[in-house]
Amino acid sequence: MLFWRPQIKEASAAQVTVNGSGLSSGTVGEPCSFSIYAPSKATFAPTSCSVAFEGPSKPDIKFCSSPTHVECSWCPSLPGVYKVFVRYLGEEIPGSPFLCKIDGGLSVGRGHLRKIHCTGRGLTDGRVNRDNEVTIAEVAGVIGGLSVSMEGPGQPEMRFMKNSDNTLSLIYRTKIPGIYTLNIMFTGLHVTGSPFKVNVT
Repeated sequence: MLFWRPQIKEASAAQVTVNGSGLSSGTVGEPCSFSIYAPSKATFAPTSCSVAFEGPSKPDIKFCSSPTHVECSWCPSLPGVYKVFVRYLGEEIPGSPFLCKIDGGLSVGRGHLRKIHCTGRGLTDGRVNRDNEVTIAEVAGVIGGLSVSMEGPGQPEMRFMKNSDNTLSLIYRTKIPGIYTLNIMFTGLHVTGSPFKVNVT
């Protein structure tokens, strides 16, 4: 007696799809969820799925898998736009990376603002044609939300350097003396003391 069994092929990255609002929008501090699955005619391997994020913070990620799909839940701690990368067998699935906009109230930004402190001579005095340094403390997990600008007679060159003690060094150099305004902001809000008036001589 012969039995016929249907041949079920393993799903490829091109066949895997995702569904859920957690790929397009969300709110700070609240779980964002989406499902990863493949057509019923293909064999789906949950362990072959991987998810990664790029954005203002590194979110906590939780997975709940079954033989047919994977439920992914992630919780962002900062507002902004995140890229959500979904891969299967190491390859991007159709539509990946997805852009997800996370909203957050001013209270979220102000809570982090209180933790950010700026120090250094470069906040008040600078020298032309020299590197002037400002140290920004308590930047763990908030670097993506920081923005810096400097206004004045010239156009200063600015760069960041991440330090081993979890601080960030802002280094600026300008060729023209004068009074400059240094803006250091987090998610659109000035950190304590900003804007700073800098006398460059």
